Amino acid sequence: MDASFLERLKQRLTEFSMSQWLALAIGLSLLVGAVAGVVLWTTRPDYQVLFSRLDPEDAARIVEILKQDKIPYELQANGTAVLVPHDKVYDLRLRLASSGIPRGGGVGFEIFDTNSLGTTEFVQKLNYQRALQGELSRTISQFDSVSQARVHIVTPKESLFIDQTKPATASVVLRLRPGKKLAKQQIDGVVHLVASSVEGLDPQNITVVDMDGGVLYRGHGGTSDIALTSSQLEYQHSLQTNLEKRIQEMLERVVGEGRAVARVTAEVDYRRINISEERFDPDSAVIRSEQRQSESSSGGTTMPEGAPEDKYNFNENAATTMVSNTSAQKQNEVTNYEVSRTSKQIIGATGDIKRLSAAVIVDGTYESQKGADGKAKQVFVPRTQEEMKHLEELVKKAIGFDANRGDQVEVINLAFAEHPDQFPGSEGVGSSWLKMVEPFLSPALKVVVAVLVFLFVVRPLLRWLGQIRGIPGMGRSGESPELEHLTPESRAALPPRQQVMYLARKDPEKTAELIKGWLNEE
Repeated sequence: MDASFLERLKQRLTEFSMSQWLALAIGLSLLVGAVAGVVLWTTRPDYQVLFSRLDPEDAARIVEILKQDKIPYELQANGTAVLVPHDKVYDLRLRLASSGIPRGGGVGFEIFDTNSLGTTEFVQKLNYQRALQGELSRTISQFDSVSQARVHIVTPKESLFIDQTKPATASVVLRLRPGKKLAKQQIDGVVHLVASSVEGLDPQNITVVDMDGGVLYRGHGGTSDIALTSSQLEYQHSLQTNLEKRIQEMLERVVGEGRAVARVTAEVDYRRINISEERFDPDSAVIRSEQRQSESSSGGTTMPEGAPEDKYNFNENAATTMVSNTSAQKQNEVTNYEVSRTSKQIIGATGDIKRLSAAVIVDGTYESQKGADGKAKQVFVPRTQEEMKHLEELVKKAIGFDANRGDQVEVINLAFAEHPDQFPGSEGVGSSWLKMVEPFLSPALKVVVAVLVFLFVVRPLLRWLGQIRGIPGMGRSGESPELEHLTPESRAALPPRQQVMYLARKDPEKTAELIKGWLNEE
């Protein structure tokens, strides 16, 4: 940078008005701010989430490790999310996982890694209970719908008397993720997980609640009517959804994706029927028991016969004068008959389908035709009756149609409101395309910002400096006051543009006549 340039720049700055000084200051401030912002933005590392929804203890451990390794990090979501540079995310996750971090809050079986010699049996049992509660809490917290879990276990003291032994109990408190809920099968899975992990714990002695105080599972052998009704509605909804999905997947293979809509209503019988039946058949009697008894006797003594005066003689000679002549016979027979009896007990299963009703809408075909304005448009063409009949038969077979049960199936052909080329599925292509382009958006945006700053800030400033630095003193209107002081030889060495400007300023009348002559010749 020579002294003449500095002098010309100084002279140009002295000619500035207050508004020009203000504009120059604002321009330089914007230039410095834009350059600094672009530099900071382009050099700032791209942070990504290492772990989110952390407990304070786990977040403190992770931050301590990052500080020891001098790895930059950021905390978000009130300290529950840790962000690190994107090129270190997976390495740090594997490294922390090998160290058992994050642990999910609470204390687990690592409490036994350090044992002291003076630990009593009571403390050992208490530590085991704490470790078991912590491990169960960590396991349950890994469920997709669960954000945080706490498990409390009560193990009663052992007793020498069986009738005084109390069962173990447990309670589980769950914090669900926003917009998530647990199905009945998932709640049962949590209950059986806890029951299988604690010795002597029955599932009926477990209670599961959420952070709002709502009871998700109540044990003690009782099932409330509300829970039963919720289970019934869930089963009915699942049955209808499965049938609708079966119909729609089958029809879309024939009419095209997004061109069929199916809705099924199922009436389910939740009554539990218990029938006890006992029948007697008198015609098929059989002998159950038979008893026979027979008695017989013969012989005996009789009084002598004769005149009354022989009475004395009879008493005197009784032993020799008595006459024996007796005979007896007795027979008893008892027969017990058993009537044939049939006993039957029938228990009907709950959840039987009483009736099914299916409504299906199928889109037609479209043909391209020219309208009155000459533009091509899509015209709806209904399907034939024979084709609709075949589709109805397919729907009946898919849901297990039973006319005796009173099932109803209706398949109609209507034009859909959407354009035939805009069906569900096209969004998936766009979203997948965006996912592929997303990694390149940030670098491309940085390049675009840098180019805009160069074009609208840096380049105008360089052009202005170049005009000042150019051959002798460019004024605001293109004047060159220093040309008058140059010799003819130096003036002849100037660029043609400077010479033309000097001549035009020296003799403007001749220059105007010359330009008019050129215009007339053209």
